[in-house]
Amino acid sequence: MAVSPTPISSSGDITLGDLLQYAKDNKFDDTTTAGTRKMKQIVNEALQEARNSRKWPFQVEKSGRIVFIADYTTGTASVNNGSTAVTGVGTSWSDSYEGGYIRFGTDKIDYKIQTVTDTTHIVLATAYQGSNQSGATYAIIVDAYNLPSDFGSLCGAPQTMNNSGAICELRERDTYLYERTLGTRTGTPTEYYVDEQANQLIVTPAPDEADVCIFQYHEAFPEYTNTSEVVAWPYKYINVLHRFIDIGISRYLKEPQGEMQQAAMLAADKACGTSSGKNERLVPIGYETIEPTDGKIIFPVRPNKVAVDG
Repeated sequence: MAVSPTPISSSGDITLGDLLQYAKDNKFDDTTTAGTRKMKQIVNEALQEARNSRKWPFQVEKSGRIVFIADYTTGTASVNNGSTAVTGVGTSWSDSYEGGYIRFGTDKIDYKIQTVTDTTHIVLATAYQGSNQSGATYAIIVDAYNLPSDFGSLCGAPQTMNNSGAICELRERDTYLYERTLGTRTGTPTEYYVDEQANQLIVTPAPDEADVCIFQYHEAFPEYTNTSEVVAWPYKYINVLHRFIDIGISRYLKEPQGEMQQAAMLAADKACGTSSGKNERLVPIGYETIEPTDGKIIFPVRPNKVAVDG
């Protein structure tokens, strides 16, 4: 059972110090340097997870725009076994292909493009493992696109402009890798996932024509490190944030989290005024939507907006 937290700053703002004190009052009693560092990590993760659990009224949606790059097959390419150097004839390669993939002839393996030196020279990220290729056909695809530096989470699915406003749907990474290797490599992008570590939007199939992708997103929380920093979370929702900190502590202590996850979701429902009836809840792809009345609850990580019973 959580104890009453140390009073929040008199101004009504919530500081990192307030949240660290709450964690300390609730079973996290490691006061070593390593323990304090871990406590800060738990609090920062709780902020991210609480934010992703709902579409909060205090969050401002921002607009993002990505230009999709068509696959490129003009000219021919030559590369030798064990080499990272690729030479083109009749090509007009540009640095927009850096981070994309190239496949030679009838090969079934994609090689990541590390650098485009000029219009006829490419450096691969790893050495070519196939038989020597001279004047071979090839195809370059680009399926990873940088998101804004302040990107936190999507507000709904991205939308393309030229292809009848096609909506991209969430796809798990392992399925995307299979599709890129053995499935339909190029076409109109229909599915995506967000690579959080690289801060990139990954789409499949890779675009076969230039297009513009637009999307709405929430800003990411900064990494709070100083105890005096005011966190971007309104005081009126402090109870929700406490519940997510409880989950983080239990996860760290390897304790059961089911009841705490349910408490966090119900607290978020109540805070948003949706404690009964239908509620737009942000649910991660790859998880089953479970009714709270069953005594279980999903725990959102990568959200997609769906309607569930609250």
